[in-house]
Amino acid sequence: MTNLGNKTSESTYAANADYWLKIIRERLDRYRSNLTDKAVLDAIGLSDGLTILDAGCGEGYLSRILAQAGPRMVGVDTCPDLVESARVAARELGLTIDYYTQSVNDLPIADGRCDKVVCNHLINDLPDVSKPFQEFARVMREGGQLVILMLHPCFYGAHN
Repeated sequence: MTNLGNKTSESTYAANADYWLKIIRERLDRYRSNLTDKAVLDAIGLSDGLTILDAGCGEGYLSRILAQAGPRMVGVDTCPDLVESARVAARELGLTIDYYTQSVNDLPIADGRCDKVVCNHLINDLPDVSKPFQEFARVMREGGQLVILMLHPCFYGAHN
């Protein structure tokens, strides 16, 4: 999570969960819906029968898109409201996705369980990536794939 003065990105997401749900579910973030979603889905590729971790899943839209194509999905995010919204949306679609309210610093996933780990718009919000990357390596099977999509610095302000 990024330090934003006296706030963190974690507390900012929690305080703005309803707004975030609206932006994502109504596809109002044109940068995401018209550009980055296709790029990250192309990078993930065919995944039927695999297990994928959606690290920093937010309200779970990417997990739901991927789950409909066949992989077993696991989503992790620190914002309880967004994770609960992800659970509800998955149930409404009849999808089985394991969602956890947890930090990527301490993943609730067994060693070597995941074929792919996806960090979609997550890395920019982490003040230190060393522990999350250790966790991604721990939960990923040998030969697995790490897919990272992050914002160019021109899209966010300087952080303390």
